[in-house]
Amino acid sequence: MLIISKIQYHGEYRIKVQFDYNKSLVSKIKIIPTARYSHELNAWHLAYNKEIYKALTQLGIPVKIITNDGHTKIINPENKKASTSLSHNGKNEHKNIDNSNIKNKQKNPCLNIEIHNKHIFIKTPYQAGRIKIIKSLKGAWWNNKYRNWIAKACIENIEILQKNFNYWDNENYKRIYDMVALRDDPLVLELYRTPDNIKNVWVKISGYRADIDFMKHIPDRFYDKRFKRWQIPFKQEIIDRIIEHYQKLGAKIINRLPGNDKSRFEKKHLSYGEKQEKLLRKFEGEYRELVKKVTDVLIAQRYSWQTITLYTGNIVKFAQFYGHADIDSANADDVNKYISYKASTNVSDSKLNILISALKFYYTKVIFRPDFEIERIKRPRKALTLPNILSKKEISMILKALDNIKHVTILYTLYSSGLRLNEILNLRVQDISFDRNQIFVHRGKGKKDRVVMLSNTLKELLILYTEKYKPVYWLFEGKDKQTQYTDSSVQKIVRKAAAKAGITKKVTPHKIRHCFATHLLDAGTDIRYIQELLGHKDIKTTLIYTHVTTRKVTEIKSPLDDLDI
Repeated sequence: MLIISKIQYHGEYRIKVQFDYNKSLVSKIKIIPTARYSHELNAWHLAYNKEIYKALTQLGIPVKIITNDGHTKIINPENKKASTSLSHNGKNEHKNIDNSNIKNKQKNPCLNIEIHNKHIFIKTPYQAGRIKIIKSLKGAWWNNKYRNWIAKACIENIEILQKNFNYWDNENYKRIYDMVALRDDPLVLELYRTPDNIKNVWVKISGYRADIDFMKHIPDRFYDKRFKRWQIPFKQEIIDRIIEHYQKLGAKIINRLPGNDKSRFEKKHLSYGEKQEKLLRKFEGEYRELVKKVTDVLIAQRYSWQTITLYTGNIVKFAQFYGHADIDSANADDVNKYISYKASTNVSDSKLNILISALKFYYTKVIFRPDFEIERIKRPRKALTLPNILSKKEISMILKALDNIKHVTILYTLYSSGLRLNEILNLRVQDISFDRNQIFVHRGKGKKDRVVMLSNTLKELLILYTEKYKPVYWLFEGKDKQTQYTDSSVQKIVRKAAAKAGITKKVTPHKIRHCFATHLLDAGTDIRYIQELLGHKDIKTTLIYTHVTTRKVTEIKSPLDDLDI
């Protein structure tokens, strides 16, 4: 059945058409001139004139017409003479109106109530009692231009008007009530998965008069009372049946299942060849050939693109200092002279080490100079810089500082697993294993996979987080619900939590990683296990935490205690 009514949409009168979804009927509606679909109205709408009205009534199915004052009339294809017509000038001509409606008009003379979209339009002569009731409606205001009252179209206002004026008969009141209730609390079907139940699908049905009887007939279903959701097997035929059923009921479908096309979630990266061409365009003239020679070797040995750009830039700067692009004849003295010059400019030790690595790479792996005295190129003396570790109490204050569940989950994940910032951002829903109490780190630093523990406290938090945000592919999604969360956003979260906790030390995601390692060492965890958890290639990198742990210091007895005094 088609349900048609007159509406005012974007400043013009239109015919609104509603019906249960039917592919054949949609095709017929589409070919009628001026037919358009509106997501705002959740319905089709057409030009308001006789020709369009006639075309709608000739589609061969019953048509239910709703007039401006709430009256209804049904037109059957075989009995068109009993129809209610819409005239070209926009006025309604009523035939065979129910006696109940006539009685209502007699009870409320000169009162006219119309509902369009999100507003109620009320026309009435002045009566103190009646105006007092109208003023009590939510969002009520007087439109001086059109000489009528306008109020918000909500259930509370509908109930007040019916209780005081008894304007609609029972059938129309029920229809209007349902229409407003569905708009305020629409029927919604959500399908998603969570890390604790990755092999199944959660189905949540919400909204006014949500129909759950259909779900009771799905095989192998289970109802979760805690979150008011259904668990079903991850089978496409079952998922398709559920979607089709609720689409026919006019439900909004929110499908948060990943599907087969994973590429739309992955960042589109340029190939090494494309990146090389882009880099070469930055260097003109004599240095271009040098850049091509260096990048060819680096790409062949599969260095990361960040290393390629750092090495290339440093080698070109050395060539510029040397005087020309042909640096193949340079010797160790020339290189040491350049390193000495750079060291005098207050460059950091880390940048100086990158420069030395780049030049050593060039002479040993790019041009293979056997006579080049590589051992004469010395690195700067290493300074022992210790991380300023936060206490467990300070970490606890940071974790308790925020209320946003997504931000809190990110903080808990940082501290509970000791992951690097980019490793947190690269976590996928499938990387969280509740059964094995593990987090799988996919292609961490150095393109190496590893596994870290999954805290029981974090598991409980992840259940709440994934139920609210329903991530599809990345565990922590950006605003578009498709790409990864950004590193700057995580850094802001950490800074905000530290500031709210009253921590005056500089706190970063990497400092929380230092705290994770140190607190494990304080608790007696073997240094080799910590090395594996952190993904350190060299144990020397991990041993730095032995300088800041409190464990050994507290176990050593002071010689003062051995004196007999």
